[in-house]
Amino acid sequence: RSKGVELSANGSITENWNVIAGYSYIDAYVTEGSYYDEIGTQVPNTPRNTFSLWSTYHPIAPLTVGGGAYFRGQQIGYAGPPNEFIDSYWRFDAMAKWQIDPRFGIQLNVQNLFEKLYYSKTFYWYALPAPGRTWLVTANVKL
Repeated sequence: RSKGVELSANGSITENWNVIAGYSYIDAYVTEGSYYDEIGTQVPNTPRNTFSLWSTYHPIAPLTVGGGAYFRGQQIGYAGPPNEFIDSYWRFDAMAKWQIDPRFGIQLNVQNLFEKLYYSKTFYWYALPAPGRTWLVTANVKL
């Protein structure tokens, strides 16, 4: 069962500068399970707190640049003993987009900009490392 709240805000600081922020709190816990010791514990791989902040700036007509931060709170990996946890972490991302004409643009996204080692999920007694720095280049086409 989960109960919580999610808040978000977005807007423009100036005509060329946009900001989006979000926060969520989720109290998710096991009400029924296959093991008697799971009941009442936090749902695996579900952090109580997450936060994101993203900002884009449009300095000249064809160019948009942006960056942001993402926080994921501590999470339990397995509801029974020994209650393995993944520590909370911050991840920072960036992007640049060049709009060549109204129908075609090219965008570069860099995720995990500082190539921090963190774990995205845990299962029983092992954890899954999240991807390191990731570069994504996309072409945006409007037909």
